[in-house]
Amino acid sequence: MSRICAVIVSLAIMIAFGCGPKEPVQKFTKPSTSKAPAQGQESKSEITDSTVEPDSKDLVMDWPQFRGPSWLATTSEAQVPIRWKASEGIVWKASLNGRGASSPIVLGDRVFVTAFTGYGMSPENRGKVSDLQHHIICLDKNSGQQIWKRTIQGSYANQKLSENVLGHGFASSTPVTDGKSLFAFFGISGVFAFDLNGKFLWQTDVGVLSDNFGSSASLTVFEDLVYVNASIENKTLFALNKETGRAVWKFDGIERSWSTPVIGMTDEGSPELILNETDTVHGFDPRTGQELWHCEGIQDYVVAVPVVVDGVCYVNGGREKRCMAIRLGGRGDVTETHKIWEIPKGANVSSPVYHDGKLYLASDNGIMQCFDAESGEDLHRQRLGSKNRILASPTLVGDHLFLPTQRRGVVVMNINNDCKIMAKNVFKDDDTPLQASFAASGNRLFIRNDRYLYCIGQSENETQTVALTESESDAEIIIPTRKYDFDENEGKPKQYLGYFITDPDEMVEFILKPYLSVITPEQTAKSTELIKANHQMFVELRQQHLHLHWRFMRGNLAEDEFIKKLTRIENLTMRQNRKVRKMVKDMFSKAQMDQHIREAKERAAMRAK
Repeated sequence: MSRICAVIVSLAIMIAFGCGPKEPVQKFTKPSTSKAPAQGQESKSEITDSTVEPDSKDLVMDWPQFRGPSWLATTSEAQVPIRWKASEGIVWKASLNGRGASSPIVLGDRVFVTAFTGYGMSPENRGKVSDLQHHIICLDKNSGQQIWKRTIQGSYANQKLSENVLGHGFASSTPVTDGKSLFAFFGISGVFAFDLNGKFLWQTDVGVLSDNFGSSASLTVFEDLVYVNASIENKTLFALNKETGRAVWKFDGIERSWSTPVIGMTDEGSPELILNETDTVHGFDPRTGQELWHCEGIQDYVVAVPVVVDGVCYVNGGREKRCMAIRLGGRGDVTETHKIWEIPKGANVSSPVYHDGKLYLASDNGIMQCFDAESGEDLHRQRLGSKNRILASPTLVGDHLFLPTQRRGVVVMNINNDCKIMAKNVFKDDDTPLQASFAASGNRLFIRNDRYLYCIGQSENETQTVALTESESDAEIIIPTRKYDFDENEGKPKQYLGYFITDPDEMVEFILKPYLSVITPEQTAKSTELIKANHQMFVELRQQHLHLHWRFMRGNLAEDEFIKKLTRIENLTMRQNRKVRKMVKDMFSKAQMDQHIREAKERAAMRAK
């Protein structure tokens, strides 16, 4: 086995399992049931504790994370134009030279936003995964001029382009800052830290599993930890040391959650880390990772971010659209004791806004809903006039809700006037999808789409269009992992081994697939039993693959020794695979095998054409 082949095997392991932490971490695991067990340069303004609501008497100046301070997407005293056009209301727009669905964030006089290029730019320009690059862009808040830009080589393990991934791409997680450093998450490509001048600090892998919907959960910072919901990449919630990127603790078994973890305060003033996942809402001790409580949640995948106000957590999600309220501070299973209400209404993707005892949600089918936060009572419903799905979340600026729609611009509603629609704003000559939520700073609102970042505010001049300039440092590409030997024409490794299957049902499907046209029901039943009886060896070999890969990638195993051990494991895997396949084929008659061989040759001939 050649060296290239051996290294590619390690890529296959990455694709199937991801990378472990650099050193042992405190680990918690959810049981199989749905119920879990009982930033360089100083910034010009300081970040306050993100768990504290901003004083409503002051303007929000920093918007350090997805949906701003406390994840409430609210700035009470700001004055932002509710109508705009090319010559009025838009201060500047900056070309991003890349796509993205992440939201901008603001610190002092700087705006940070992420984007991607090279792969999945459009249905007509899909590109190659080997050309994928992620970008972090820092702009001047007042002028839109670029201050710095950093480019990261995307991981070759990134998934193929499904319709959903093609829709939002590979820069969907919003970055976060603690006022000293900047942290960004690009799914399979990893978590990255920079100082505020763009100096690269560290990179950590959190997994390389994938889903048809791709990656999108945003990061959260609290004290000295960065929280990463890697449910899609690794079915795990990570807490990373923000100085080193090393995992301090993790909680396994997080299923189909694209939701951002948030910090909420109990009535007693204790912080809790809240994470919403399929079937369950969790409350953790943010410092240790110990689960404090869990509550039966939404029986479907979840995307929306929880909102915590006055010790109560509001969560929504699911394709059938449900919403519920849970009081913090419980212990163990709090479904019967702390769930205040639950209603079969809400939004699938969009997160809620809380104001004056009311919850405002924009459903993905274009309906604004208002609920009583104390009881869940339906107070108001109104169509927004958009047939496209609404994927971004509303932002409350003063007494106006700004609602981004994918294709119908930004709808502005007055919450003090029965949610009357005051304006529908579009960007002239720019009809690209609007999928990101907004950031606010002072009397300005920042909106990004797949082409530009817009600054909305009072302006007497025509919009200034800023073209981002490339400097010598911008051209430097950060390559966080080994660059594997690639076929440039195919855009993939010269040998691609795919997934290492261990699930017994998937193994049955994988092994029997070539024989489906010839196998009888009786043979199918017997083969299924045989394959499942022999699948444990594959599980053990997978564990050896993973352990060996971790040691090599962490520098604890010499390359020659790694290749030697990897070759042995692969040979054992192939031998076991041949053994099980022979058991299956021994059941077939000569006529069945002849038919199978003819069909296999026909398929090969068709592929050759």
